[in-house]
Amino acid sequence: VPTWNDEMYLEYHQGVMTTHEWIKRANRKAEAMLRTAEAAASAAFLFGGRYPMAELVKLWKITLLNQFHDILPGSSIPEVYKDARADHKQIQDQAEKLTTDSLDFLAARINTTPPRDNLGPLLVFNPLGWDRSDVVKMPVKDQGPYIVYNQDWKELPTQTAADEEGKLCLYFLPDMVPGLGWKTFFLGAGHPSGIPSRPLVSQTSTSITMENQLVSISVDKKTGLLNSLYDKRLQKEFIKRPSFKILAFTDIDKVYTAWNIADDYYKMPVPVPEVTSIKVDSQGAVFARILIERKGDPTSFKQWITLFSNSPLVQFTTQTDMHWHMTLVKVEFNTTMQTEKVAADIPYAVIERSTHPKVAWDAARTEMPCQKWADLSNDREGIALLNFGKYGFSLNQDGAGFRMSIIKAAKHPKPIPNARQVNIAFDLLPTLDTDQGEHWAHLALLPHAKNWRDAQVYRAGYEFNTPMAVYSVPAHQGELPPALGLLSLDSPSAYIAGLKRAEDDDSLVVRVVESVGRDTSASLKTAKPFKLLEAAETDLLELNPKPLKHDAQTVSFPVGHFEIKTLKLKLSK
Repeated sequence: VPTWNDEMYLEYHQGVMTTHEWIKRANRKAEAMLRTAEAAASAAFLFGGRYPMAELVKLWKITLLNQFHDILPGSSIPEVYKDARADHKQIQDQAEKLTTDSLDFLAARINTTPPRDNLGPLLVFNPLGWDRSDVVKMPVKDQGPYIVYNQDWKELPTQTAADEEGKLCLYFLPDMVPGLGWKTFFLGAGHPSGIPSRPLVSQTSTSITMENQLVSISVDKKTGLLNSLYDKRLQKEFIKRPSFKILAFTDIDKVYTAWNIADDYYKMPVPVPEVTSIKVDSQGAVFARILIERKGDPTSFKQWITLFSNSPLVQFTTQTDMHWHMTLVKVEFNTTMQTEKVAADIPYAVIERSTHPKVAWDAARTEMPCQKWADLSNDREGIALLNFGKYGFSLNQDGAGFRMSIIKAAKHPKPIPNARQVNIAFDLLPTLDTDQGEHWAHLALLPHAKNWRDAQVYRAGYEFNTPMAVYSVPAHQGELPPALGLLSLDSPSAYIAGLKRAEDDDSLVVRVVESVGRDTSASLKTAKPFKLLEAAETDLLELNPKPLKHDAQTVSFPVGHFEIKTLKLKLSK
């Protein structure tokens, strides 16, 4: 029997991964915020708090409704997106409130006593299933100055700066925050001392260079393009040609402009505005950032390049004031990685596609879907492109770089005759254009040793899409420790992907996912003071339980390649 062991790639409708760019970002944000809300609610529930099951189910249903064809694909009539914007505002507002309510419950029971007077406790919650130490960001009302300390009275790298949207924020680099748990830090007034300003910034008449302990980058002042990304650990240059390049193309499909990308779009480039200004707009102990402006008529761009202290990740942000019509906009990165395959994150799995197509069905994948990341690597080194809220990309012509689609301006489809609650004069009015006005693209390059599997690129993708939650909380004694991780997973390649209360009883449900396509094993351990009374594997619907052997703290089990395993746990204190 013939077997097709590959994705069911539709050689059509590739534009739906980008049209209505805003709803793609809103969808990604909804998924991340709801997972965070579930994790925080599960933590509070374990210590006697209320689990808001009805509210979470409602928000998940609204999120799933807006993933319906044709809403999330961007191929609905204008009235649909008025409703979708209201829906996503409701999701974000209520998910944030549910997280805040759960962490307020926990904060009232955590020992947040500071090591000295005049310090305010900060509770940082990590909703992911592993320890992490990436940047924490919180809004502040003034420049401070501020100092953040850990529990050992150690001063942490801290920086106050406006973010790309102009909001004043405090940034700090925590020491390790436990997975699926919290850690308490302390905020004080005063000028930081004893922490060198990293990354370092230097300028010549032609370039700006930023470097930290791990990597260095160079940006051309005239073009605003990235000329170098050098990894000091690997002693390797990862940029082959100027990158972070905005590409624009006239994109007029003859039938379905919102659904399709024209076959010949690449033959019709649109001139992109030249650099009108470039400067270092922030530099401190946490990060340095370059701002590049490209003012044009009618479309303008702002681009930021950010390098963080002691991190190989380089962040690239683009804000677009979009007024081109029928246009596809991409951001290009040209790397030195010559590989046979490009790996791409898909829902709870990874797919590898050819970088140099030799057969017709590979060549037809001119625009490819991905979730949080794509990666070019071999067994020695590689580079990943992370994204927040983007879903379509292509490779550059030599197969050694990425072209991430960030905007697709098309024509709104027209309603069918006699459609309800739409403008009945639609056929008499000009067809409206999609994707006009403000747009954002949040991307990052991550050079790494070895291949995407060994580098655990999936973790970087989750962290880029799932910020840690941080709240200012009262100082007081409490029965819960200042830092605690509820669950941990020991496994070569599996991870905890979700945590929630069971649908039918007061058990805890844990989703475990294998990340690299290899059969493996895993041991799930509960934190003290909890004891494991019962453990069972169920199906995705939490039905058909099969008991698992366990001791008071640990349950071990096999996990198949790319398997989603559902565990149901009954815990006691």
